[in-house]
Amino acid sequence: MERLAENKTQVEPVSKKILEVLADKAGKDAVASLVKTWKELAPLEKVYAAYQKKHGGTTAVAKKNSAQQKLRATYYPFFTQLHACLKQIDKAVPEGWEVKPMGKVAKIVMGLSPKGNAYNETGVGMPLVNGPVEFAERFAKRIKWTTAPNKICKSGDLIVCVRGSTTGKFVKSDGEYCLGRGVCSISSKYQSFVDQMFKEQLPTLLV
Repeated sequence: MERLAENKTQVEPVSKKILEVLADKAGKDAVASLVKTWKELAPLEKVYAAYQKKHGGTTAVAKKNSAQQKLRATYYPFFTQLHACLKQIDKAVPEGWEVKPMGKVAKIVMGLSPKGNAYNETGVGMPLVNGPVEFAERFAKRIKWTTAPNKICKSGDLIVCVRGSTTGKFVKSDGEYCLGRGVCSISSKYQSFVDQMFKEQLPTLLV
């Protein structure tokens, strides 16, 4: 239920994005059905809360299994309708369009730290981004440089942290940067779309 509740918060922003490209009647009808279906999650949340209150601490296996089966049966119509909505959206996609994974529409470059003796803080060479220390509010900031850049991003790319508790933090690149091992870059000829989808799907990606 926690995952469903989290996904529900993404329905409105994602629906708006879908309507930007599926603006005909079929697209609008499909999105309207999707939004309506997700609204039906509210009473199910109450059912789940009641289940947790009554059976959350139950240790009797048979009794708990029986309660879980009844709970699944309650959710079945919701998932059936949700599946139908997704098929309706799929049918609304114009002929010739394709659904592709991000790796097919964007280039992901994993960072690699330069040699240790190639670093400096005097502005010689290419600025280095190795993690959130080099992240300002919106863009990367120049703190260290390297004379031996290897993995490089260009202006407009998305720079994303890929290590530890900072995984998922991101900024935009305002020029060429050497990418250290704590980050990667994402670039695409559909950059604005890729940036938006990454931001909206980030909670799911981090699970």
